[in-house]
Amino acid sequence: MNKEISDQNKLIERQKQELEEILKDLKKTQNQLIISEKMASLGQLAAGIAHEINNPIGVVKSANDSIQDYFESSTDRIIQVSEILQGLNVIVLNELNTFVKKGKKIGKSYLLRKFARK
Repeated sequence: MNKEISDQNKLIERQKQELEEILKDLKKTQNQLIISEKMASLGQLAAGIAHEINNPIGVVKSANDSIQDYFESSTDRIIQVSEILQGLNVIVLNELNTFVKKGKKIGKSYLLRKFARK
């Protein structure tokens, strides 16, 4: 009888150790699941924050691109206007030179006539 009780006690002790090991493994698995869930939540939070940051950045980038396009086209227009103005300056200077030359001729003629009358 003593032997049976002793065997039963050993069996119970082994089962207790097995159950403790199983419980230890379950707690370890539970902790790993908790960490995984936390990491998944953190990933979702980071994705949400990145999305919220990228929206305004996209708007700013789009506006920047539009402004850059405007200034590039404005630069082209400014160059065209500058070339036109340079051409107009040449025309005006030529006309002024012609006017001055004619004025000198007219002035000389006038002076000669006036001098000749005296």
